[in-house]
Amino acid sequence: MKVQTKNILSLFAAVLMGFAANAFGLKSENDSIYVNGRPLRIVADVEVDSLVQKEKEKWDEKAEWSMVLRGNAVVHGLASETQTYHKIINHSHLPELGGDVVVQTNAHFQLHYRLGASIGFASRFDAAGVDTMAIGFEKIENEILQILVVPDDLQNEADTAAVPLSLIPKPIVSFGIEWHGVMRKAKGWRFGAAGEWTPIRNQITYLYKIPSENPDHWDDIDHESTYSDESLAISRLHLRMYASWSPWSSNFYGRGSIALSPNRIEAGFAFGYHL
Repeated sequence: MKVQTKNILSLFAAVLMGFAANAFGLKSENDSIYVNGRPLRIVADVEVDSLVQKEKEKWDEKAEWSMVLRGNAVVHGLASETQTYHKIINHSHLPELGGDVVVQTNAHFQLHYRLGASIGFASRFDAAGVDTMAIGFEKIENEILQILVVPDDLQNEADTAAVPLSLIPKPIVSFGIEWHGVMRKAKGWRFGAAGEWTPIRNQITYLYKIPSENPDHWDDIDHESTYSDESLAISRLHLRMYASWSPWSSNFYGRGSIALSPNRIEAGFAFGYHL
C-alpha cells in the first residue's frame, strides 16, 4: 500500500513540475517526464479524414428562373406599300409566353449564362387560300383585300374577298450572356445579348396590285402571279440585345430589347417575374 501511494505522489509531483515549468518559463534539459525511471507517454487517438470533400453546389440550385410575357413590333424594314405591291409580314396578335433560366459562369461572378424559350402565334399569309379568280390585291378603307374577276359576256366585273391569313404556333429558343450586380439575387439593372432561333422563318409576302384597270385584260391574269413569298430569304437566327430593370423590393421586372436581322429590326418589351 505504501508503494502504490508513493507512485501516485511521484506522478502528481511530476505533473505539478511540468505546469510550473510552462507557467514560469522554466526550461528543462530533457523533453520527457520520468516516473520511477520510466518516461511518461501520453498518446492521443485522433482520426483525420482528408478524403472527404465539400459537395459542390448543383447548377439548378444556384440558377435563377423567371417567367416572361413579351410583345414585338417591326421598327424598320422594306416599304409596306409601293405603286405595284403591298408588303405584309408575319406578326403576332398575342404576346409571346416563355421562361428564362440564368446561371452564373465560372469565369466571372457578375457574368451569367442565359437560356430561354418562348412560344407565340404568328399570323401568316396562306397562299393556298388565294381565290383562283384573284387578279390582284388592293387596299380599301385601310384593309387589303383580294380583287376577284367576275366574268361577264358584256364586260368583266370585280368583287372582293379577305386576304387568306392563318394563325400558327411559333416557338423560339435563345442562348446568351447576361450581366448584373455582385449579389446572386441582384435586382436593379441587367444587360445582356442573346442569339434567338426559330424553326419557322419570319414571312414577308408581296401582294401585287391589279396590273391593268382595263377589264378586258383581267381574263389573262393567273391568280398565282398575284403574290410572292420571300420567306426563304429570311434568316431563322437573329441577335437580341436587351436591358431590364426591377425594384429591389419586387420580383417583377421590365425588359426592353432590340432584335437585329439582315431584313428588319424589331423592338420588344417584356414583362417578367423572378420565381
